[in-house]
Amino acid sequence: MSIWEKLKDGTKAFSEKSEEIIEVARSKSEELVGITKQRMAVSKVQTEIIKKKTELGSLVYDLSCKRREDSESVDSICDEIKALELELSKLENAMMDAKNQSGPVCPNCSAKASEGAKYCSNCGSPLSEIKQDKPEE
Repeated sequence: MSIWEKLKDGTKAFSEKSEEIIEVARSKSEELVGITKQRMAVSKVQTEIIKKKTELGSLVYDLSCKRREDSESVDSICDEIKALELELSKLENAMMDAKNQSGPVCPNCSAKASEGAKYCSNCGSPLSEIKQDKPEE
């Protein structure tokens, strides 16, 4: 085999490996964007719950100071809080489902690990005792 053939084969192998690495990077980027969007949605709902509870506390305090009862206003805010808590629960469950379907995870930090990886890309721990997280059926 001539040096040119060896160089051609090496270049082809390098190109194929580069394409594989680019695809993994693209996939990981999409995954991170999805996780970030989910976390932002959870944070937004948690902030709304805090605002509503603060609003509820202020209303109850004001009503107490005036020695009045306005259960309709209090009930309305409580219903809004319950709806937000339900939404939060659904978002958190969706995040857990996505995590559970993602494949192997690091036994140390629970980060998703690539198939065949020897070390965690998040914490660097050896993955010799890797566990597979799969949803229960």
